[in-house]
Amino acid sequence: VVVLNAKTGAVLGMASYPTYNLIDYADNPLAVLNGENGASMFNAAVDGLFRPGSAFKTINAAAGLIEGYINKDTPGICTGTYTYYSDYQPTCTGYHNGYNVVQSLKVSCNIFFYDLARRMGIDTLSSYAEKFGYGTDLDLEIPAQSGQMTTPSNYETSTNQPWDAGQVLQAGIGQSATQVTPLNLAVQALTLANNGIRYKPYLVDSVWNYDYTELLSKTVPAVAEKIDDKGTE
Repeated sequence: VVVLNAKTGAVLGMASYPTYNLIDYADNPLAVLNGENGASMFNAAVDGLFRPGSAFKTINAAAGLIEGYINKDTPGICTGTYTYYSDYQPTCTGYHNGYNVVQSLKVSCNIFFYDLARRMGIDTLSSYAEKFGYGTDLDLEIPAQSGQMTTPSNYETSTNQPWDAGQVLQAGIGQSATQVTPLNLAVQALTLANNGIRYKPYLVDSVWNYDYTELLSKTVPAVAEKIDDKGTE
């Protein structure tokens, strides 16, 4: 889990599980590293790669609104199965016919976002994912995975399967070859909270001398990305 200050990018909390006992680590770090619980040394908060799933639908929605594929009132057609392709018809979590983008996010309608992803295409979808920090170096003070958004090339590399149109649909709901860290997801939420302004996350608030009588440096929040809303409401 990662908790950020949405207005600065400061990391307020970061935790990874399984963890380890600090006393055991101080006594014999190699034993902790090489023990049966060695996985506890892995910082999943910044190095663990996971499919974002439906959390990605907010990026899909933002891209569709900004690029003009939908507006806040555009209804979707959801009858439980997406039938655009005759040979690939993924399903939904329910029946949400006529729901707009806000309602579709609320009920996590797959079909609304399958169709939006198909119409925008993988290039538009991946370009917005990058704006939200997917597949980019977030420049944290400690090493961290960048994650990746689905593209034809990385899909084929990571799965050894040929690219097909169905992967665009799956990418639209955070599946396929998309992999991100909990830090990526926290940055995504921060960007949404700031109406498209993405701050660089940071761990170090300030540096002082040994007796805290002199401030040596203070981290100034830095904007990493500003997503142009093109006048979208």
